[in-house]
Amino acid sequence: MESRRTFYTQAIEKIVYWLKKAESVAENDAQKAVISKLIRFYETGNLKDFDEYAILWVKDLDSGLTL
Repeated sequence: MESRRTFYTQAIEKIVYWLKKAESVAENDAQKAVISKLIRFYETGNLKDFDEYAILWVKDLDSGLTL
């Protein structure tokens, strides 16, 4: 994460921690790519990364949702 700390840094670090755990057990390559791109967005704050994440997420029709 960038060295600049904000009010939300600790929460975002925790989100990234859990996303990395989820990435390691993704059910397929598409889901892993989506999670990886979301991690990248949280680490960089770059809206281009978020746009790329959103596009990957919409295209991923094979991953399931378990509740």
